[in-house]
Amino acid sequence: LPRGYLWASTLTYIQVGVLGTCSAFLRLYGLFNFGHGH
Repeated sequence: LPRGYLWASTLTYIQVGVLGTCSAFLRLYGLFNFGHGH
């Protein structure tokens, strides 16, 4: 595999992982706030 392809796939994997973690965290945070706000 070319080096650029490996670098691009690594960046994509990291980006997807970060976005997934952030969205999951925000979802849990929203549920927590909703449950305690009402």
